[in-house]
Amino acid sequence: MDSLLQRAREAFGRWGSDASCAAPCGASWCCAAAATLAVALSVLLIFNDVGRGPDDDLGIAMVLSGLYPDSGQCPFTNALLNNALYGLNLAFPAINWTLLIERLSALVALFAAVFVLLRSVPPAVSLTVIGFLSFLIYPLCTVSANFTVVGALCVFSGEVLIAYAVYRGRPLPACAGIALAALGFMWRSSVFLLSLPFFLVALAVPVLSAARSRTAAGRKLVVRVGVSAALVLAVTGGLFLYNQAVWTAPELASWQQYSHARSQLCDYPVKPYDDIASELDELRVSENDYWCMTHWVTADPDFFTAERLQAVANVAAEDKGATMVRALKDEARALLSDRIALLAALVLVGVVVGLRGGRRAFGWLALSAVTCFAVCVYFRWTGRFPIRVEYPAWMFSLMPVIACFLALPPSPTLPPQSGRSAGKRNPCGRRGALAATVLGVAVLSLALGILTVWYGPTMNVRALEQFQQESQFADSRPLVTAFRDAGGVSVWDPLAFAFAEQELRYRSLPPRSFMEHTAFAGGWTTGSALKARHDEEIGVANPLRSLVERRDVRFVTSKRETIEHVRRYLEEHCGARVESFVDLEIPVDPQKPSGESKMLYAVSFHQIGAED
Repeated sequence: MDSLLQRAREAFGRWGSDASCAAPCGASWCCAAAATLAVALSVLLIFNDVGRGPDDDLGIAMVLSGLYPDSGQCPFTNALLNNALYGLNLAFPAINWTLLIERLSALVALFAAVFVLLRSVPPAVSLTVIGFLSFLIYPLCTVSANFTVVGALCVFSGEVLIAYAVYRGRPLPACAGIALAALGFMWRSSVFLLSLPFFLVALAVPVLSAARSRTAAGRKLVVRVGVSAALVLAVTGGLFLYNQAVWTAPELASWQQYSHARSQLCDYPVKPYDDIASELDELRVSENDYWCMTHWVTADPDFFTAERLQAVANVAAEDKGATMVRALKDEARALLSDRIALLAALVLVGVVVGLRGGRRAFGWLALSAVTCFAVCVYFRWTGRFPIRVEYPAWMFSLMPVIACFLALPPSPTLPPQSGRSAGKRNPCGRRGALAATVLGVAVLSLALGILTVWYGPTMNVRALEQFQQESQFADSRPLVTAFRDAGGVSVWDPLAFAFAEQELRYRSLPPRSFMEHTAFAGGWTTGSALKARHDEEIGVANPLRSLVERRDVRFVTSKRETIEHVRRYLEEHCGARVESFVDLEIPVDPQKPSGESKMLYAVSFHQIGAED
């Protein structure tokens, strides 16, 4: 047994023997390992009965799938990507191309990142970072299916590929990296901007020393860095300009203006009504109107115009002058409580980098962590900082330290060294390298083990139906059948529609037969021509006012408070007394630990009489 343990220790020591040079692994072995991990994780997390949300991915897929007439554009993703997805959905309508391309983007990005890490970064560091990506990032791309995190992973992998190509002088990985970064930019341009400071620092790490060396190799490296950075900025800049040009069309520009104003009231903290009552009176906005604006109920194009929403947003914006200290405390509290898994992962990365890379690499990691923490505090100060932004920010903070290892000259497999000569080449020491490698293996094993325990029992090959536009799974959902078979039109509270998304596992498209009876009382499609045409086609050009104008139109919500606010809105704007009647109660979300179920209420409104 002692002999076996000794041989294992020697094997680990040889695997990660030299801390000052990144010993390259065979390209074919790294490619096979990266592909195996990416495909296995994708199968585990995608073909699964678990779906989390809500986010906007299902809404994006609905818009780009053709469920709305003459759609084709989405304000969150790049116009070029929208055109491609919409064209594929129209040309091959059997497939949910939006979801399929999103899944493939995440898979390719994970493969690229794992390949570069295994190929050129010491095993201890590469395995730890792969564990970080597998456990914290990839589930957000698959189980939660969030396009923002998918874009972030594509950007991260693309930029790591570019750094690898720059330091190794290989043009093909650079082209692949630029393509991946551009794909991530198209999924979510803001995550590219979030990554940019860390990416530029990652490129600058070796350039500073190369510039001081004044050697021919140093000058070539500086040129490669400059060309790569220029190409990335040129490609993403071109995509940005194309998107801007497309959105100058009158219909799209008005939608963008409306969406921006609506978002300021729905997505960010606003002042209480009492603080701005006089200003709202001047705008002819009542307290109930203000409630509707801040709770996603704005589907009355005659009253909730872009101009009125923007005017209200201008006076309602919360004064952030005294909230920076609170934001600092909130971020620290979040890391120490709600984000404890993230904090633990970052600490493990720090320990491994410290053991394996020495003070220089650890210094870059610490500087990146401080910078990222400041970025997180800023986002909390703005009042909106979801996990889909926070986790990618910390992922990007790893880029400079990865660049430190990528920038090291590749070395052949070194013979075992001992004594002081080994100490000179390996400042961290053989014991530190061995401990770091063991820790890296443990981190990756633990991450994959936990994911397998969590999601292995719920794997289901029938989840393949999520890639179909019309599926038996979606068609048989209880909420889908209940509101489709009820006839008439259901005007959904956007917050309550999350329960329908939950039944669809946030990824399966609702059937067209369901959409023919469905309108929305608000949400990010409000203000768009595509929603207006859809509402006209199903006979509710003004969804809110149609609640009293047509007997077969009902309002669907999960909160009785919302019913009362909508009733008051109809009274104030229709000039008649309005009463509400709950026609249908449907229990939803029954898997609560307490055994209690939330309810969906289908409500009809009737005018009692005109006011004198």
